[in-house]
Amino acid sequence: QDAPVSRIMQRVLTSYSQYHNRKYKKIGHVFQGRYKSILCQSDRYLGLWISQGGLCTLCGHKITRTTGWRSHKVVWRVFGGSDSMSNRVLLHPKCHSKVHDRELKVVEPRLVKEALTEA
Repeated sequence: QDAPVSRIMQRVLTSYSQYHNRKYKKIGHVFQGRYKSILCQSDRYLGLWISQGGLCTLCGHKITRTTGWRSHKVVWRVFGGSDSMSNRVLLHPKCHSKVHDRELKVVEPRLVKEALTEA
């Protein structure tokens, strides 16, 4: 039987909050209130957004519909990178411009799933 989305989100966010609080030696809520829905272009971007904890990998701030996002290849195709989602990260549009303008390096974040299995 399929669990409702709200129940799944509750489990994911609770697990991530426990991991985050242990890692950074904090207490309390990581996310305040109910989760907010965001418009994703496809399921693959939703998976990428979830794996990043909803945060921009460059600045660490939330990625929302208001802030917008860009898909960035960690290893550019000209340097042998692939088009697969495992080679992508989501960045704010301004952060994406900074990466290209200043030739900053973006490192692929660990997946939340990997972090939860370690907790």
